[in-house]
Amino acid sequence: MFRAYAEENDRWKPHPTRKDQWVQRIPPWDLTGWEECEVLKSGALVKWKSKDGSFDEVLFVTTKDDESPERILSVYDERSQIEESHRHMKSFQGIDVLLSKKWVHVVFRILMGVIAFNLMNLFLLERDQSKKKRRALFAQNFPPETRSRAEPQDSPLRGRRVCGLEPVGPV
Repeated sequence: MFRAYAEENDRWKPHPTRKDQWVQRIPPWDLTGWEECEVLKSGALVKWKSKDGSFDEVLFVTTKDDESPERILSVYDERSQIEESHRHMKSFQGIDVLLSKKWVHVVFRILMGVIAFNLMNLFLLERDQSKKKRRALFAQNFPPETRSRAEPQDSPLRGRRVCGLEPVGPV
């Protein structure tokens, strides 16, 4: 099968992202003898040297026509990144282990997570807007030409940033 083709052609290229590994394209006619799945169209055989000196191999396959080995491997890498980020998201939301598998309980847990996320965003938005309102109110009540009069010359706050506001007057 595919191992015989790889040994006959010996067209190994370096792996695109991992050193000390090699990749070879396996054509569709060499994948047709695989009884488990008859719709395979392209493959990438990856080999590396194990610690004991022998070569280990793994075959990555796809149902797309004439995919390059680099593209097949990048799709597999993307899939693992998506699965890992999904696992992290579930863990962060606290739904990595569901105590109840009932549909009603799962939906309730998801809805509570969505509501909590939206409330957190609403709080952060409100806090940001209140800072902007305070700055605008200060700027309105103390125009730049009168700011030096609004603060005494000997003030310990002169030239320092207070409550997120810029320094007043010369330092």
